[in-house]
Amino acid sequence: MERKVKRIVIFTLIVVFFSTLLLANDNTTQSSEEKIDSIYVWQKEMHRTHKDEPLIGKRYGVEFNFIRFLLFGSDTDGINHTLSGGVSLFYHGKNVELSFPFLYSDPDYGEESHRRKFTLDFQYRKYLGNTLNKFYLAGILRYAYSKHFGYDYVEGTENALGLGFGMGYRIYSYKGLYWGTNILVGRYFVGKMNSWIGSKSDLLLSVSLFKFGYAF
Repeated sequence: MERKVKRIVIFTLIVVFFSTLLLANDNTTQSSEEKIDSIYVWQKEMHRTHKDEPLIGKRYGVEFNFIRFLLFGSDTDGINHTLSGGVSLFYHGKNVELSFPFLYSDPDYGEESHRRKFTLDFQYRKYLGNTLNKFYLAGILRYAYSKHFGYDYVEGTENALGLGFGMGYRIYSYKGLYWGTNILVGRYFVGKMNSWIGSKSDLLLSVSLFKFGYAF
């Protein structure tokens, strides 16, 4: 009888021992799987956060319309004495860009009359994604200066101040180069400027297509 009891006790101990080992191994496996899942979730979050964010570590940008730049001083009527560009400040935490574009225009049409113009903008650009890239909405404050020369215009100087809004699109590379386009509309609340058709108007309209820049 005692021998039988001993066998039962030994058998029970063996079962308990191996059951404990199996449970420990199962817990270890579960813990490893949880760690793998946690790492996977973290990697997905990092990828979601940092993908398509080529401006990491870059705070400033400069841009120019190189078509205007290359044709400056040429014989091309209308754009042979024009320059446009700008400076930008990037704020990554808020996905905001503060931009200061300018335009200088003093075209030579081969005539005695011409109109010199200068504009300087302050633009607040809010990007629609979770990074500083692609589509954005913009608000604009513009100062415009114009001076007329010659017989086609009444000689004089004009100043205007206007507000507007618009949208745009930017493509940034991880090397710092970028290209952008936008369209802005608004009106001048102080003064008027000559519109594209030549008459004075309080309409503020701006389209940009060929500006290339560098972020650093």
